[in-house]
Amino acid sequence: KDFSLNHAPLGRADILGSWDKELGGIRLNADIRRDSACTTRVIGYVSPKMKGLDLHIQAGGTPLSFLQPFVENIFSNVNGSAHGDVRLFGPFSQLDLEGKVKAQMQMKVNILNATFLASADSVHIASGLFRFQNVRLQDTEGHTGLANGELRHTKLKNLSYQFRFNTDRMLVFHSEKETPEFPFYGHIYATGNVFLRGGDGQLNVDGEVRADNQTEFVYVLGTAAEATNSGFITFVDRTPRRKQAAVKAEVYHPLNQPDKQDDDDTPTAIHINLQIEPAERANMKIIMDPSAGDYISAYGTGNLRINFFNQGNFQMFGNYNITEGIYKMSMQNVIRKDFTLQPGGVVSFNGELEMLEQFRDHIFTLSMHERHLFREMIEEGKQVYDKPFGKNLVSRKDAPHEPEHLPGAKQMIRNLLEQLLISLYRKQQECPAQVQSLPMQSLGMEYQIVRQVVTFLDQNIYNNITFVDVAS
Repeated sequence: KDFSLNHAPLGRADILGSWDKELGGIRLNADIRRDSACTTRVIGYVSPKMKGLDLHIQAGGTPLSFLQPFVENIFSNVNGSAHGDVRLFGPFSQLDLEGKVKAQMQMKVNILNATFLASADSVHIASGLFRFQNVRLQDTEGHTGLANGELRHTKLKNLSYQFRFNTDRMLVFHSEKETPEFPFYGHIYATGNVFLRGGDGQLNVDGEVRADNQTEFVYVLGTAAEATNSGFITFVDRTPRRKQAAVKAEVYHPLNQPDKQDDDDTPTAIHINLQIEPAERANMKIIMDPSAGDYISAYGTGNLRINFFNQGNFQMFGNYNITEGIYKMSMQNVIRKDFTLQPGGVVSFNGELEMLEQFRDHIFTLSMHERHLFREMIEEGKQVYDKPFGKNLVSRKDAPHEPEHLPGAKQMIRNLLEQLLISLYRKQQECPAQVQSLPMQSLGMEYQIVRQVVTFLDQNIYNNITFVDVAS
């Protein structure tokens, strides 16, 4: 009859078994074949008396889909075949493997949502170790790469692995929409080196790659208010003027099931740290407000670093030099305008300062001392920087005192800011009544008014203004 292992059909099985009294178990001689290109021979014993087994497996095109339960935390849709010799042996609760096989396997890497075909001329299997050397990779579009690495285990438990990938324009990430765990999606074609390390509920991805021309990367900030408040992006206009126009795992086997009190739902902690060089025709899109259709789409070059923790923050650092693009602005679903992003413009990604996150969306009642510190910072800044003050400060060239003739100004600003932040932090800890939590993005139209007031104050920082001026 047809024989299956882990729901994977291996073929018709002819099994000869005999009881060995001294062994206290069954000696097996099995021949399993689907056709001449798919055969599996198994010789050995299974002994309840010795509480173990020793099976020698000769694979002649054995289907690899039976591996799916063992690697379900890493791969899915596992298919392929193997040729070689493998020994499965040891006590039932401490099984191990050794041998050498040639294999070809197609699988989807769950975290990347991308499918690859892997071909290995030699996979070395030793006690607690699978070693992969010069494994040829191919994506669904025929682009190629190479992988080397190893997978370690303790008697088929406590899986850990590390792999180094060298890719050539391969489709390494594919997703149609963001998820609560991943605030980005798209199609990433990469050339470069990536290093994966995983195990014990952790996955670390590090690498340096070029995002090739077919790449489309979309990052979803959330609401427009959230994007404005985050301080995540700074725009630097290097053109003489703005132009406006319409443009276009743990190993599974039956003897390794967790106890009922174990938490099976604990998510893997994923850390991604990538240095990315976008190719000129790689498209980057930043969605500020998905519901309103407020987004930036651009082509360009640069050098970006991405840090991502699926249980924490997404951070992006570096400068993106725009060659062409568009900003589709939408305000309250009433005002809609398209802006052309001119060549030479720069988008500067500043990440987020974690130590400042605790101040986000809080209103502090400032003491006289804190107001004095703030005023001194402004006065120091007015002496050496052009207005309006932004994240990219530009030294004044028309100042009565050039920066070199006003030594220590930047250090003074830094020291004053540190004093102010320490004071606010202490107030938050010791006098919470003087700190009000106010999620600005929940204010709707009131938030737009606040933005307009702040913009007006920013543009008139050097002028004498009154409440009448602000109200008008």
